[in-house]
Amino acid sequence: MKKGLFAGAVLICTVIAGLGLAENKTYAGDGTESYYIGAGESSSVLLKDANIDGMTWDDSKHVLTLDNFSGNGAFGFFCPENAGDSEETTYTEIVLKGTNTIKLKEGDYVAGATYYVHRALFYGIEEGLKFSGNGTLNIEVPADMDFGIYSISNVDINGVTINIKTEAPKGSVIKAFDKLKINSAKLNVDFVCGNKEDEDGKNVEGFMNGLASDLITINNSSVNLKYGEFSGNNDKSYTYGMSSYNYNITSSTIKYTASENTTAKIIAVKYMDGFVAKDKIDKVVVGKGALVEDKNYTYRVTKAATESGKIGQLSVLRFRNGSAKKATIAKMVNIYGLKYNPVSIVKAAFKNEKKLQTLVIGDNIKSIGKNAFFGCKKLKKVTIKGNGLKTIGKKAFYRKKGKKITFVLPKSKKKLYSKKIKSAKTNNYKVR
Repeated sequence: MKKGLFAGAVLICTVIAGLGLAENKTYAGDGTESYYIGAGESSSVLLKDANIDGMTWDDSKHVLTLDNFSGNGAFGFFCPENAGDSEETTYTEIVLKGTNTIKLKEGDYVAGATYYVHRALFYGIEEGLKFSGNGTLNIEVPADMDFGIYSISNVDINGVTINIKTEAPKGSVIKAFDKLKINSAKLNVDFVCGNKEDEDGKNVEGFMNGLASDLITINNSSVNLKYGEFSGNNDKSYTYGMSSYNYNITSSTIKYTASENTTAKIIAVKYMDGFVAKDKIDKVVVGKGALVEDKNYTYRVTKAATESGKIGQLSVLRFRNGSAKKATIAKMVNIYGLKYNPVSIVKAAFKNEKKLQTLVIGDNIKSIGKNAFFGCKKLKKVTIKGNGLKTIGKKAFYRKKGKKITFVLPKSKKKLYSKKIKSAKTNNYKVR
């Protein structure tokens, strides 16, 4: 891979504490050729000089082996910048044997854990990180670190089990700038995101990804992403289970669940370019409470769909195609390979959509929230197809000015729905 943004930078090393390293010994380097592990507030050690139980380093092959390794206290593994001119990605390999545990608490890092303003447990500059073997790696990452596994190149996870638990106001649990590849592996990520504090101590927007990369490829693997309970304040935070420009997910089980008590905005699968590409995604199981998207709408899952064929349910939260003149809420949608029925439109979902002219409301919609289409001044035709609509919220179709709306209703429900439309304080309309 080509030299990039960190060429010639001075490295202040990552850290590992409480593992028997000499706390008064300090090493320094230029960050281009050396691999570091560290100890103590101002100490670090070249991996080739380290002697740590459960850890071996092959300096010629760039292979770190963790064999039933246990580390309580700070841990940081730094892979240097690729000093060569090769266009090919080079890797540092982390081989897992047995059960390995790295458990950190807040404050278990020093200034040396930071490189180019980021803090990470496993940190690759231009070199990729490859996890292999048949072992397990259990990680707990504290809130004051930005990433669990981070590479400006690629991250490959092959054949291993990795369990990560973290709480942070920013960053990603696993991030690879170029490609994240998960093959024949098990990955369990339990994470939450709280609000950040600005310089004045005020709560501001926090953000956290589960998995993030320009390309996410998952094959023959099990990936469980869980957005858990958060004891602090996260009403301004938002998070994506997976975030990428492109996905290729095959022969895998992907599950994303979220606590129903969270106030954070949580989206299961996010496309970074703002629309859903036609990528290969077999199935992603999304739990109740999480958000999902297609090219036109953002939905909240109110009832989970299953791989066995059980149809889930969605609430329509937001119209994502503001330039469209027509909106159709389908009877059923397919999202990430599973089927859902949209059953409700929440309050203000389409509020002030200035270009919307025609609307079709599908067969399974049972409720339309308050102000759902408030201020849609060009809206002139609304077709309600289903027979199960129970409620229309106050001023759902109210406009101070605008076109006269024609409501096209099912014959068997014309009288009942007409009453509901009138009761909702709809103005300037007719029914047929």
